Amino acid sequence: MEKSLGSKTPLKILLLTDLFPNRVERVRGTFNLVRASALREAGCEVKIIAPVGLTPPARFFSPVVRLGSVLGYMKSKLRVAPREVIDGFEVLHPRWFWLPRKLFWRYELELLHWSAGKIITKTLRDFHPDAVLTSWLHPFGTYAKYIKRIADLPVVAFAEGGDILINPMKYSDWEIIRKYINKYIDVVISISNEMHHILGCRTMATKRYPLANTYNDKVFYYKRTSIYKHTIMKILSVGSLNPVKGHDILLNAMCRVNKTFTLTIIGNGPLLAQYLTFIDANGLSDRVSIIKEVENRNLGEYLRRSTVFCMPSRSEGFGLACLEALACGIPVIGANVGGLSEMILEGFNGYLFEREDAEALAKKLAMASEKDWDGEIIAAWAREHYSATKWTGKMISLLKSEISQKSLCSHGARAGRNR
Repeated sequence: MEKSLGSKTPLKILLLTDLFPNRVERVRGTFNLVRASALREAGCEVKIIAPVGLTPPARFFSPVVRLGSVLGYMKSKLRVAPREVIDGFEVLHPRWFWLPRKLFWRYELELLHWSAGKIITKTLRDFHPDAVLTSWLHPFGTYAKYIKRIADLPVVAFAEGGDILINPMKYSDWEIIRKYINKYIDVVISISNEMHHILGCRTMATKRYPLANTYNDKVFYYKRTSIYKHTIMKILSVGSLNPVKGHDILLNAMCRVNKTFTLTIIGNGPLLAQYLTFIDANGLSDRVSIIKEVENRNLGEYLRRSTVFCMPSRSEGFGLACLEALACGIPVIGANVGGLSEMILEGFNGYLFEREDAEALAKKLAMASEKDWDGEIIAAWAREHYSATKWTGKMISLLKSEISQKSLCSHGARAGRNR
């Protein structure tokens, strides 16, 4: 039964992505939990399918096979229950796997369907969503190919960053995937102006919609603290410990700054051991610490106890951690990439530096330590420009527009058949 756009019946939205928290990986894809929560608060009914990938990372097989790591990885993934309730959301976790992406990237769509298609199909038929949101263009956005065989629903896909900034350059068969994107996805959402431009160049997508992320204002908010910012320079950085996030650049900068500066990195990943070795070898152990994981609900307190936040990324789609810091009134020193260059206003709420430049980063950290930042105004700016209310208003308007177009096309097709 078709839903009238004037009806008070809430929109039913299915979110399909593997980027979503679970009981084992509690901080995975928290930006999607923020989106789902914002839609629920606006009155939408949201259900989530978050497939759990069983394919171990390629680093476990090169230069030699690390069997213990492979088995440990798979064991941790299998600990995720097939069905969970996360923050009040029903989340289904079908298992799926993929083959080495350098050779088989294009086939991830078929492998996802083969692995998880039955659960996705059953959910579509039982839940009857009005629209499907996906996060990550391939294979979750391109799964629209199979969704539309079941129901002619609008499929709106978020391009998150690496799916458009890195993977098309890294793996083969992009042309085939680009055709799937243009043929089956109704709208591609770009979360920064840079991504909006790159999406146009790389996908040639005619329906692109710019919509920056929002944040959880119940966790990330301003509160006046007693930190003496000119005598204690507490730097915080949050992110996966991988090459893209650039924490090696920040660690190199720490070798150049005032010895009273301290750094806490919250994150885990393949470069953890390498970073710990660097910290020890360069005499940073008394000033630099790494915390492997902090639950998202507790992250706001870490931010509010910090003087500045640092994002030394080599590439970013949006940079939600930057926005969360600003929402707490904490200035951000960030690389001039992606959404960071749009959120950080030089001298007002932080400083930008050119990526890969540890010396420039060290200078900006020194400048930040000498400036008297107005945290209350920084937080107010974040609320004004990135509130959940503003985000949901645009998101729901987009979804209703797409649903309306589908309805008109459906009525037109039926009228044509009845002539």
